[in-house]
Amino acid sequence: MAPYRRHHRLTAWGQHRTVADWAADARCSVDYVTILQRIERGWSPEEAITTPSLRRYELMAWGETKRLYEWTRDPRCRAPAGHCQVVAPPYPPMT
Repeated sequence: MAPYRRHHRLTAWGQHRTVADWAADARCSVDYVTILQRIERGWSPEEAITTPSLRRYELMAWGETKRLYEWTRDPRCRAPAGHCQVVAPPYPPMT
């Protein structure tokens, strides 16, 4: 098993950190799970951290609209990033 999976550590831009630390980094535009999935698919660490997600789910709370990963970084949000997900609505029934 690769070291990033066993210890969840990743080297990017010459810095060795945990994936959780990278997910909290200001340069990061995705969440922890997305970084791990991208690395597993063969992405470079820098691309995995900085490439925005193609899914741009936006949620509104407190009169503001933000993407899910932005809400998990908001101090008013009490749910940790690993516990948040957006479930796409089911497709309409076929006729």
